[in-house]
Amino acid sequence: MWNLGRNDSEFGDPAHVAAVLNLWANASENGRSIEQRVAWVPIHAWSSWTAPEDGKDIASNGLLGVYSAALYTSRKLAANVKLVTLDDIAALLN
Repeated sequence: MWNLGRNDSEFGDPAHVAAVLNLWANASENGRSIEQRVAWVPIHAWSSWTAPEDGKDIASNGLLGVYSAALYTSRKLAANVKLVTLDDIAALLN
């Protein structure tokens, strides 16, 4: 996520990123099942977004910062999209 003032295939606001992930999770990707696909979403540390109405409870001064943007995006993910943290991945490697 990076606030460049646009939503496209490479950049976007939290709701846009969630929508892209949801679409991707529901599409067949080269015949691979959803269990075989992984997406990594870096969040630009200095970006912030105007909080939508359903995100005002986690906003600071009306804005979603890095953490609240990630939290908001996670709220928008479809039920078939599993959020995995770096701690979850590290536990699998040990």
